[in-house]
Amino acid sequence: MSPRSVRPQFDRALLWILRSPLRITTVVVLFGASASLVEYLIHLVVTTSSALPSVRALANSVILGIFAAFFGLLVLTAARERQRKVRNDLRRIAELNHQVRNALQVIVYGEYSPNSSQHRSAVLDGVEKIEAALRELFPLVDERADGRPWEAHNRARMSAHTGARERRRQVN
Repeated sequence: MSPRSVRPQFDRALLWILRSPLRITTVVVLFGASASLVEYLIHLVVTTSSALPSVRALANSVILGIFAAFFGLLVLTAARERQRKVRNDLRRIAELNHQVRNALQVIVYGEYSPNSSQHRSAVLDGVEKIEAALRELFPLVDERADGRPWEAHNRARMSAHTGARERRRQVN
């Protein structure tokens, strides 16, 4: 099993742990218990050797230090990966923000268009660009509760709104 195949599983497990204070406490207690057990086992092995007491103490400390460094490395690696993921998500959101603002600008400036069909077309195009950006950000939210796609709902709404506006213009 390569380190690359283990990393996603580790990240998922870490995120699962971090969602609950009880899980965090449990992991900390387990880490403390495992460190104590490792220290005890090291002590048993080292005390049965015929080395000088200072050498036994040094071996005990070095082995425990390696054990602690390994767990520190795991935690820091997970934190770095989480930071990288958040940074990528923020870049993606900034890009989508740019796309949505561009589409909204077309909609706002479309009001000054002399041709209402051009304005309607620009508004629908802008709405579709916003929907595409939002679909990229929230891929699972693609349909309304009634099962109709958002595009059909918005086109029907825009047609009804445009028709009502045209009727008002004819009355005035």
